[in-house]
Amino acid sequence: MYFNYYGLKEKPFSLSADPKYLFHSRSHKEALSRMIYAASEGSGFFILTGEVGTGKTMMINTLIDRLSKDYRVAKIYHTALSPKGLIQNICKEFGLKYLNIPISEMILKIQDFLKWTHNAGEKTLLILDEAQDLNPETLEEVRLLSNFESNNKRILQIFLVGQQELERKLANQNLRQFRERVSLRYKLKKLAREETYRYIAHRLAVAGRQINKAIFSKEAIDEIHHMSSGIPRRINIIGENSLLMGYAENYPIIKVSIIRKVADYRPAEESFTDLVERELDIPTFSTPMVKTSSPNPMIDTFKVSAPRANPAQAAATRAASKDPVSARITPVSNSTTKPKPPAAPGQAPAPAAAPPQIRRDPAKTGGNGPFDHAYFQSLMDDYLESNQFEVVKKASTGSKVLKGAMTFIAMVLSFLLAIYIAMQLGIIN
Repeated sequence: MYFNYYGLKEKPFSLSADPKYLFHSRSHKEALSRMIYAASEGSGFFILTGEVGTGKTMMINTLIDRLSKDYRVAKIYHTALSPKGLIQNICKEFGLKYLNIPISEMILKIQDFLKWTHNAGEKTLLILDEAQDLNPETLEEVRLLSNFESNNKRILQIFLVGQQELERKLANQNLRQFRERVSLRYKLKKLAREETYRYIAHRLAVAGRQINKAIFSKEAIDEIHHMSSGIPRRINIIGENSLLMGYAENYPIIKVSIIRKVADYRPAEESFTDLVERELDIPTFSTPMVKTSSPNPMIDTFKVSAPRANPAQAAATRAASKDPVSARITPVSNSTTKPKPPAAPGQAPAPAAAPPQIRRDPAKTGGNGPFDHAYFQSLMDDYLESNQFEVVKKASTGSKVLKGAMTFIAMVLSFLLAIYIAMQLGIIN
């Protein structure tokens, strides 16, 4: 929606873990270096931990993107599994048969696969994301997988990536054998204030924004860092909502007031209304409804003229007036739902009331503004209930005529059929 407005080609603050958006902060750069070293050296387990939203999955995707074609990688993101479920997922990732076979046979297939890849000069990497969800029994199965060797070299490198609960789980005395296999570990840190500045500039540049043109003011970035505590995912959420809010309210530069409005990650309702109307060019009703003839004599149809509103003019006038949406549409006449009394004897019946007219107050909206569907529906309900258009009455009369015609046709057909049968039996010559 806001791409052209801010000179962007795509969303700069998407929550997807796209490696091209990786910002090399001091912490993320160190983590990536350790991951590449652990993958290439094959020295036991590597553990990466961090707060929720610090970019652990982004680091996994970046590592896989940087590895050469000589690596066979199995990624498992759902780790709340039993030992057998984990082994089945590993077989599936490596393209091995795993259905309707016991776990012992699956382990042998994994071992044969690892030896085959090692002899072919390839390396095998197993990455377990959300590893804090692994239960002790499954962790023990993971430890046993690390025992696979060929020519006194480990042929399976295992990465465990998870939240800080993973470290507390591994501190259990029953998992001391597992802890002894861990050769490298690292904890991702939050972004510092100056890194938040460079993080936002980096993502905007990757998304197509020219570096010399700022979108966020200095005060706005300070507020983003304060609200997000330097966690990249929170920065992305605030940044995305801020761009939407700024576009809806015509702010070419995101100021601190916009950041505070989206502090709870919910942009203002009226701003989103303006945004959707501007993007979709929703038609507005500025002329009355007109009763027209219909090909079907049983019902009447109504045509509504719906010219397109001027999105720029509507947005400007709404931003200036700040009036509630419900106050922007006013009825021409104050009609009621009470039926009119019958005409006196010898007096011509009163003419039917004109259909409801929907117009806008030019003083408030300049002739254009959002269309209030609820108000329009209430007006139509009042007029239809008073039977001024007699739609129901005409439909009922037409149904009776059709039913009588069908009955007459059925009687004629029955009479002709009776004559035909009598002639066949010789009753009638």
